[in-house]
Amino acid sequence: MTRGRLRNWRFALVLLWLAGAACGQGLPTAPPAEVGLSQEGLDRLTAVMQQQVDNHKVGGAVALIARHGKVAYLKGCGMRDRDAGAPMETDTIFRIASMSKPITSAAVMVLYDEGRLRLDDPISKFIPEFKNASVLTEDGSVVPAKREVTLEHLLTHTSGLTYQWNPCLGDRYSKAGITHGLLQDEGTLATKIPVLARQPLLFQPGEKWEYGLSIDVLGRVVEVASGLPFDGFLRKRLFEPLRMPDTGFFLAETQVPRLAAVYGPDGKGGLKQYGDETLGQGAAQAVEAHLVVRRDEHGRVG
Repeated sequence: MTRGRLRNWRFALVLLWLAGAACGQGLPTAPPAEVGLSQEGLDRLTAVMQQQVDNHKVGGAVALIARHGKVAYLKGCGMRDRDAGAPMETDTIFRIASMSKPITSAAVMVLYDEGRLRLDDPISKFIPEFKNASVLTEDGSVVPAKREVTLEHLLTHTSGLTYQWNPCLGDRYSKAGITHGLLQDEGTLATKIPVLARQPLLFQPGEKWEYGLSIDVLGRVVEVASGLPFDGFLRKRLFEPLRMPDTGFFLAETQVPRLAAVYGPDGKGGLKQYGDETLGQGAAQAVEAHLVVRRDEHGRVG
């Protein structure tokens, strides 16, 4: 994979988070009482986490609480990989799925602060294919959009964009090759987002709310407004300044052993582990954080 190219254009599934990052950045630790926290309350948190593991709701969990610049609580419970017998450690790396949305939104606001974009900018300013958007009506016909989709619409999920499993537009998305992010995709933001732009919107921009691919489109806006590949912008402007070396689109070889396995309900009151098989919509409903780990041409795993 060439530098800056995103193999998974649906980036919301591939960012990684290190639960113990605060300690890795050198934050001091302190007894809970020193920072005004109740040890009894924290013990209850530990018990709840363990209960979730014992009840087969999760394979494992890590929690960190810091106050006044000091880490007062950092615990791991359960297993990082049950089949391998690997316990959950506080430096475990997790797939964060749609929690990459606030990271993307923060990138947009960095550019806003620098005056490179406005929230009322139409996205056609950055992605011309959105200029003449259309909207799907209740009777199945398509009409012109009353107004252009803006960056504010994308940030607030009021753009009219949706996901592949939407009953009204899902079939169109699938036929156009627009994936939901749980599949490996050789496309890039630059090639895939214009395809999405040519599909009708679910409703008139700004008139309803729908959780969908709006933030993915913002990833392309960041590329155009900054002149950098999306992953490069996040690394340079967010992850490196914040000292987040374990957050990114690809795992280094040394990080792979710390990656948590993904589990979902097995339908029998327990959990089953998802491997490297392609996940479809049903699996997405069970666990929204799958990432196929593969080695690219530079030896990285993504």
